[in-house]
Amino acid sequence: MINTLSTKEKLVIQSYIREMLALFQENDMLKEDDSLYLLDGKLVINKEELLLLERKIKKEQ
Repeated sequence: MINTLSTKEKLVIQSYIREMLALFQENDMLKEDDSLYLLDGKLVINKEELLLLERKIKKEQ
């Protein structure tokens, strides 16, 4: 069984990715080597990983 995302789910993910990429522009975020550290360092978001995910989601549409 292949799990696929609905169009709505893809749009939600794309919106989330855009919001996360916008965080890289903010000065008050703790950033190191193009990564964001959120939730007291429990969540590390890499800019390159977000861009790859964004391309993958767009490709599936």
